Amino acid sequence: MSEEKFITNQKELAAAVGRTPEHLSGVKNRLRGPSDDMIERLHKVTGIKMTVLFGASSRKLDLAFKKFFKEQRMRKMLSM
Repeated sequence: MSEEKFITNQKELAAAVGRTPEHLSGVKNRLRGPSDDMIERLHKVTGIKMTVLFGASSRKLDLAFKKFFKEQRMRKMLSM
């Protein structure tokens, strides 16, 4: 049985979707537009709605990422 991986920060998320942390930061801060592939990968990994990933404000997107990381940290703590 493989160990479950928890993504608790932006660096780990970037690696999980095959991008650099700088690239992900640019998408998160709306400094660069995400490709359709990037939106799909982020959605699959985080569960964040595609409409949020594609068109929400940078503040709303930042809150969605923070919620995802918080949930991942909680799941990690509970799995110990």
